[in-house]
Amino acid sequence: MRKTRKFFIAAFALFIGPSFLNAQVIITEIMYDIDGTDSGREWIEIKNTGNDQIDLSEWKLFEANTNHKINAVTESILNSNNFAIIADDPEKFKIDNPKFAGLLFDSTFSLNNTGENLILRDESLMDIDSVLYVPAIGAQGDSNSLQKTSTGKWTAINPTPGMDIGVDNINNSSSTTDTTNSISENISSSTSENSLISSHSSQSVIKISYDPPELEVSAGRYRLGFVGTPMTFESETKSTKNIPLGNAVSNVWSMGDGAQKFGQFISHIYEFPGDYIVILNSKSGGASAVAKVAVKIIEPRTEIISANTEYIEIANRDYRELNLGNFVIETRGNRFIVPPDTIIYPYSSLKLPSKITKLSAFIDFVRVVDSRGKIITTKQIINVDPLIIMPEGLNVEELSQKINQIIKK
Repeated sequence: MRKTRKFFIAAFALFIGPSFLNAQVIITEIMYDIDGTDSGREWIEIKNTGNDQIDLSEWKLFEANTNHKINAVTESILNSNNFAIIADDPEKFKIDNPKFAGLLFDSTFSLNNTGENLILRDESLMDIDSVLYVPAIGAQGDSNSLQKTSTGKWTAINPTPGMDIGVDNINNSSSTTDTTNSISENISSSTSENSLISSHSSQSVIKISYDPPELEVSAGRYRLGFVGTPMTFESETKSTKNIPLGNAVSNVWSMGDGAQKFGQFISHIYEFPGDYIVILNSKSGGASAVAKVAVKIIEPRTEIISANTEYIEIANRDYRELNLGNFVIETRGNRFIVPPDTIIYPYSSLKLPSKITKLSAFIDFVRVVDSRGKIITTKQIINVDPLIIMPEGLNVEELSQKINQIIKK
């Protein structure tokens, strides 16, 4: 179904006082694909795990590239260790969940059945918690919801709006149960009690055994990347049964955009923005393992604020941080490749000194291009520095060359 101001460290330190440190509101449950029609019936559960009351009246739910306002149906104060529901349609939510009597908020959103990134933001639009959900976890049209367990993992089980996972609706206990452990305990208990009526041929009592895999592999963490910029990946493989790995590991990467790569270390450039699922298949001897990682690719939103003989100042116009690494800054006849992991905070800027870049933005233009040569942003240099007087008989191009020579020295 479906600000451009710098962040100063001192101001930031004042902002995150004791009340902020205790404002630990997290997303705990997601109903993104309810059985039947989804229209108006999707909802998200949040919990205040901190010690203080939190006023959610100015908070936002970021979804589908939009900061959705959340409006309190009754009151907006979320008490410590309590839950609240953000519903697309509160009236339809009440019909589906008649026993719910907690804090309810109204918002306008449409959760993607193929998965997406949800971000909970406070009144200053600071990210408080985020969740990237995918259908592979479950809860796709089967009346289940995605719920966060006590171990931090997500699982698909019957909805429990306003309560911790696995807790009966009547007692409203605050204890949290890990569903995976609960299922294991139930199986063990059932096996012990009903061993006499088991259909297995042996006279021995059945024991539950969990055999670890021979091979484990990781494709890394959730990634944020930029169109036209190389993104590197590394396969981290280990044997759980002392199988010698060495160079005998085969790694095949499916990049989610139709490309396929091979090897432990790879690099890939995405041509278009979007959400991609990268799949890694690893093999060693007779063992195999699969890992996947989500990648979000966006267009860089940057601007050249100032350019002169001393520095070039570049701004990040996005709410997400900008990794300027591997982008290229060009002036007439000169270029500077920005080192990896040169990061600009959201809605902030960065000055690159001419002593480092060896660039002189004295005349003509300066621009930022990606690794493919595509121009991201350009600034035309119109005004000439009044402190520098054009020597008689020297044209503009010759002057530019002399300035570049001085800077490079």
